[in-house]
Amino acid sequence: MILEAISQIGSRTLKPMNRALALALQDDNPQVRKNAIRDLTRVYEIITQLSQLVYYATDDPDPEVQEIAKWALMQLNHIRMPAQGSMKSYDLDNG
Repeated sequence: MILEAISQIGSRTLKPMNRALALALQDDNPQVRKNAIRDLTRVYEIITQLSQLVYYATDDPDPEVQEIAKWALMQLNHIRMPAQGSMKSYDLDNG
């Protein structure tokens, strides 16, 4: 229950952060764009570390935990690089 609440808070926090990073990546100031790229790298590092923990959960004694962990890893594996040029038409309302 506590983790679910934290997850909801995180979800609500990520949407504005996503929008802010998208705006920063398109900023006229190159320093702002460089900082946004560095911030995204830090987010990716955190996700990589957390996905290791999720991977360990695939061996959990509880079959339901195993199932959810496998599902989560599949979701994380869907994170791919966008096709070249697709960010030029990125719709900020979708982020």
